[in-house]
Amino acid sequence: AVDEIMYQPGATILVEHQGNSVIASANYDYERRIRTKDYYDDSSALIGRSELTWQALPGRMDFTVSNTRTESTVDRRLGPVQSNLQTTDSTRAGSTLRFRVRQNDELQLQYFHTLTRAQVGATDSNRDTLSASYVLNTGPKDRFTFNVTDNRVDFQESGAPDLNAVTSSVRWNRFGPATEL
Repeated sequence: AVDEIMYQPGATILVEHQGNSVIASANYDYERRIRTKDYYDDSSALIGRSELTWQALPGRMDFTVSNTRTESTVDRRLGPVQSNLQTTDSTRAGSTLRFRVRQNDELQLQYFHTLTRAQVGATDSNRDTLSASYVLNTGPKDRFTFNVTDNRVDFQESGAPDLNAVTSSVRWNRFGPATEL
């Protein structure tokens, strides 16, 4: 056990913009950890998410770039002490194509490339995700989405096997005045 007081002053940065063809948002938390004893050095953390979407053809084609920074433990069996914390950066870029099939139905094709880098752990990866979704609006309150996704993950660690997986799903949304199922 370590008996120590830690002060954590910080700030939240939130920026949002929605224009005719650009949607941008950023939400990050900055924290400075100041310890009263010398068990660990003082440290800082910046975590959060940002996203930029360019609607090249509004309602038909979007390009999206996003970044997510998280902080987690390297070894889950140990506590969140400074020597066991790491920051993980995940940057994702890709596009979405939409085709109107019928008046209320839509076919969506997406491709995203994701680059993930961990500060300490050996979980760096490159991910390619290709998906096709059919969105069926059966009424003003009901929507069904049929999806097939092909995931290909190339882990940079030589001992980690790569992942190639195809998944599918059916999702039902019911919209109400204050709820979504």
